[in-house]
Amino acid sequence: MPNIARLTIAALLLSSPMAWAQGGIQQQEHDKQIRADTERNTKYHNNADDYPAATDNSALAKKIADGFKSAPKAPPLPFVPSATDLAFFKALDDFKAGDPNAGYILGMRFYHTNYATANETALYYFLAIQDRILPARFLAGQMLVAGEGAPSDYDRGLALIRSASAAGSLPATTYLKTPPARPSTVSEFPSMLTRAEDALYSKGLIVKSSFRLDPKVIKMVEQRSPKASYFDYTLGGMTYLYGIGVPVDMQKAKELLLVASQKHKGDTTDEPLAWLYLAGLQKDPAAFQAQVGQIYPLHDNWPEEDYLHAFVACMNHQPAQQRYDLEAAIHVTPGNYATIPEARMELALMQLTGEGGPLQEEAGRANLLATASSRSSQYFLYRMYDKGLHGFEKDPAKAMQFLKSAAAAGQPNAIQELSQKEPNQNNTANK
Repeated sequence: MPNIARLTIAALLLSSPMAWAQGGIQQQEHDKQIRADTERNTKYHNNADDYPAATDNSALAKKIADGFKSAPKAPPLPFVPSATDLAFFKALDDFKAGDPNAGYILGMRFYHTNYATANETALYYFLAIQDRILPARFLAGQMLVAGEGAPSDYDRGLALIRSASAAGSLPATTYLKTPPARPSTVSEFPSMLTRAEDALYSKGLIVKSSFRLDPKVIKMVEQRSPKASYFDYTLGGMTYLYGIGVPVDMQKAKELLLVASQKHKGDTTDEPLAWLYLAGLQKDPAAFQAQVGQIYPLHDNWPEEDYLHAFVACMNHQPAQQRYDLEAAIHVTPGNYATIPEARMELALMQLTGEGGPLQEEAGRANLLATASSRSSQYFLYRMYDKGLHGFEKDPAKAMQFLKSAAAAGQPNAIQELSQKEPNQNNTANK
């Protein structure tokens, strides 16, 4: 940390007209020190090897509570701290020295902020000090029950809250009077895997709105020209995968994307290939999971990656992880790529039923209505209004409107149900 006395002296020197030259040197030294502190502390936070081993006298637990795939490594910082944020860096240094209060300060700094991974970071600090700071134990338990910062772990979270209550935490005692119901592991709706084609359709609409391809590139990759780069092949594959100016052709898409993958391994081709294996004509779950395994879920500016990971969790019957990935997939920050509306819709269905986490019907209704332009959402809105489910007021006319819109957009279930509802009307019209 910068020495406060030295900074004070530097300020006094700079205030004197006789010391402008010296002041400039002092300012340079000050800036240099600030940069060094920033690099040191950020490295410390992001590098598990820099953490001190816990001792009997340390305020840190001897081990970070289980539940993190990479424990005891801290999650990445949700934001780049300002070099002048001396209080933040002091808390990091104090936490490193074993001060549990500093861990609580850091946890509260991130708790329920709008930064991606903020809750993940807050939970890390709360779990690290929960054996020494009672409010941290309660908050960690509450977050685990709700699936905030990690997939929902109802039993572990409730155990922490009960422990906090027994130790004298009044908020924990109050919470236990009306604890949330255990999350459901069974959905009343079909698996999201059955809607993979709808997701690919929406992804195509997003790509088409901003993507244009030179016909010369298509000709070049189809002729396997030596001038075509791996990126040209990727673009050609995406053109056929999403039907950009040409009919959708999954076979051509696969051929071109595989050539691109052979020429260059990287995330440019990982995602299109993953969609191909998930929703193509010849679905390949094993190849899909292997492809997604190469894509790290960033939880920030790449919501599509988290959405693909949610499909993997669904395949592996992990509803808590599935819901956690969907929540990450809809996290929108400036500069984000567009979130595929089906990701928000899938989260809405889980919130409405309490699958994989707490029952959140109000949030579920809001998320479902927010994606009403999606053909999948239109179909589920039809179901909600048709039967008056999950807080939606029964409205047959509105239900029929959504059903027709979904069918017109090509949603398979909507087409089938509409044909069953209207055969009598069609027969009457034909007489």
